[in-house]
Amino acid sequence: VRTRAAGDKPENGVFWESAGEGEYTVADITKNDRGTEITLHLREGEDEFLDDWRVRSIISKYSEHIAVPVAIERRVEKDGGAVRSW
Repeated sequence: VRTRAAGDKPENGVFWESAGEGEYTVADITKNDRGTEITLHLREGEDEFLDDWRVRSIISKYSEHIAVPVAIERRVEKDGGAVRSW
């Protein structure tokens, strides 16, 4: 997760990383654009999270209280390159 609150300086960004095993690291970063970027790396067998509707359902469930829109950009690795879709 890379995030920076609106109104904060770019050098006030935060990087948060976890392998999903109970521990995580947090570091200060420079992030020029405001907002939050979440990158998921899926384990083998977790294909249900490749389904757009499943991901949107989870995001809706946990972000209904947020007053700003959530945009979803999907990057899929194909033939050695990344393809973006919305």
